[in-house]
Amino acid sequence: MQVSVIIPVYNTDLKLLKECIASIENQTFSDFEILIVDDGSKAEYAKSLDALADEFSKIRIIHKQNEGVSVARNVGVKQANGEYILFADGDDLLTPFVLESAVKSLCDTGADVAIGRILQTSDRPDEFPKKNENPKVEILDTDEKRTQFLRHIFLKTCNGWGRDENGWMYNGEGCWAHLIRKTVANELPFVKGVAVGEDTIWGVQMLDNARNLKICLVDEYWYYYFQNNYSVMHTFNMKIEQQLTKPVSILNPMLSEREFPVYNAYMRWIFIKLKQIIYRFYLSEECELSFFEKLKRFRKLISNDPWKAVLKGRKQLKFADRFKLFLYRRNVMLPLFLLKEKAGGKK
Repeated sequence: MQVSVIIPVYNTDLKLLKECIASIENQTFSDFEILIVDDGSKAEYAKSLDALADEFSKIRIIHKQNEGVSVARNVGVKQANGEYILFADGDDLLTPFVLESAVKSLCDTGADVAIGRILQTSDRPDEFPKKNENPKVEILDTDEKRTQFLRHIFLKTCNGWGRDENGWMYNGEGCWAHLIRKTVANELPFVKGVAVGEDTIWGVQMLDNARNLKICLVDEYWYYYFQNNYSVMHTFNMKIEQQLTKPVSILNPMLSEREFPVYNAYMRWIFIKLKQIIYRFYLSEECELSFFEKLKRFRKLISNDPWKAVLKGRKQLKFADRFKLFLYRRNVMLPLFLLKEKAGGKK
């Protein structure tokens, strides 16, 4: 067995899951298995998953108690038979040539990880793009390139790795469209208990120079990542503070002392996460807290580590960013966003 495709699910829409499985079953490469890791779904849903194993020939179902997506992926890696691992979400799609192209890239280059382009979209495709018979393959073989890709994880715009004319990009902040050797995947588990930002941590750790991994970028369209309205970042979520505090507590020690271009990119990501906390909880219509209760709660959040450490910033930051951090420390940003919301400002 060469490839194990690991799909963690938790009551995922069965219609979309079947479409995802079909996109894998119809690959131009045949030596693979599909491991669906059921992370404690409802009993009736679990039975439906078992029925899928009869409908699709290459599927194995792994049932387990609910422990989150990180543990589900780790369980899949441990039980995989393949030499290589590819992660997918149950509501996404793979283009038909991903496995063929990714395996060939690893074999040709001797790399540990192959990364292709993804398309973030809300529209299901009418047809898949055609295979590039001679895609450009770039090796991240210098500290400079690896540092630039670390910046790209947070900015999505570096070195031509961002969106091309058709919207496809390399997404380092995520495990999708990555084919990785199982030996490496075993050494690079997802952090237990982190359900938001776990893939960002995974991507940063993968680029840690001490690991000395060989990574190649394949300029080819591999993966459709579908944005939906029920994900944790697109709906009211009263747990979002804790869910985003966990990855920040792990990433900040790794990045706060890095060279300034990397740190600056990381701070761009931090500002986005703070806005997500404010808009997906405090300014959501479902939030029943009074204005003063919101102020008190948000002050408590930013007064504790890791946010307190993050909001200190560094002197090299632009004045506008340092001023923004100052406003957060003084708990002024929440009222400003509230005024902007009432004035009809964009999120």
